[in-house]
Amino acid sequence: FPSHDITINVFGQLKKDEIRFFGTPYNIRNNCQVGQWAKSETEFLGNTLEMSIIHTQEYFGKLGKSQPCRWLQIFFVPAPSEDKAPANYVCVTYLKTRSLSEFGQKIIELMMNGEPALGIFKGSFERHSNDLGNYYSVKFDWRERTEEEKPQLALIAQFLNTLPLYRDWE
Repeated sequence: FPSHDITINVFGQLKKDEIRFFGTPYNIRNNCQVGQWAKSETEFLGNTLEMSIIHTQEYFGKLGKSQPCRWLQIFFVPAPSEDKAPANYVCVTYLKTRSLSEFGQKIIELMMNGEPALGIFKGSFERHSNDLGNYYSVKFDWRERTEEEKPQLALIAQFLNTLPLYRDWE
């Protein structure tokens, strides 16, 4: 039974020329205990991650070990130069407390000069101390896209125009 004669296409292949989403975003946790982006409790991606934010959703309730609070679900696509996450695949992360407050301030400041989603956000970690010890918050910097990164905007717009299943994101 020669396997080279068989063609199977169940999931397909991720392509560089389209944004992909299979109903489940690729989860990238911001681990504020260690100051690293993470795929799991033991698989860390480093302390910076560049992204194109494509959707946010605010909630109130319990998230992780925190008491009920405001928190934000952020859907993004890794920036074209980012190699720590699947290229052009919808990812998700969550912000709460200090990280959420600082992110909100950054967005308000950026909105004064146009649509922040047109640029690239760089999430990194900032160290803090309190009575319980050291912890990190997520700090977002923003920059304009380079010429090489601008084609991703067309892919994002094309994806968002298909009205992806926002109800599945909530």
